Amino acid sequence: MMRTSATGNRSGRRIRRSMWTRRPPGFTLLEMLVVIVIIGVICGMVAVNAQPSPRQLLAQQAQRLIWQLQGAHDEARLRGAPIAWEANAQTWRFLILEGGRWLPLRDDTLTPGSWGAPLGALQVAQSGAPPQRGAARIVLGREAVEPTLDILLQRDGATARIVTLAPGRYVVQ
Repeated sequence: MMRTSATGNRSGRRIRRSMWTRRPPGFTLLEMLVVIVIIGVICGMVAVNAQPSPRQLLAQQAQRLIWQLQGAHDEARLRGAPIAWEANAQTWRFLILEGGRWLPLRDDTLTPGSWGAPLGALQVAQSGAPPQRGAARIVLGREAVEPTLDILLQRDGATARIVTLAPGRYVVQ
């Protein structure tokens, strides 16, 4: 009897077994779901942190107002005419004194503005004058020396205070 070199049935089992134990390339459904959940959690945290707090929002609006007040002070000195800033809980605007009357200022930078959401409190105090609450008007003259200014803005438990550093120069506290 002659022997053959064929291994027979045993090797067939090995081939089948190795096909089942060898992993196909790629990711499983479970791995993909875990990655999607992680991405969703990270995106949710970023979206929550992207919203500014009421305090940050009010401070940004106060800084914007400072830039406009500084510009109005410089503009009053350049034009040789007083410029007034008028505000209430919803909006503000700039006026210029022409011919003895206060008229809205038409300027590219000193535009009327809105607080976004209404302020809970607006208080303006200038040295030598009683504090103004609710609605206020301050006059920025052409003089080099002006009274000190203190503007208090409040909304949603947040407070921003604008104070005079020097004539025409302000800071948020």
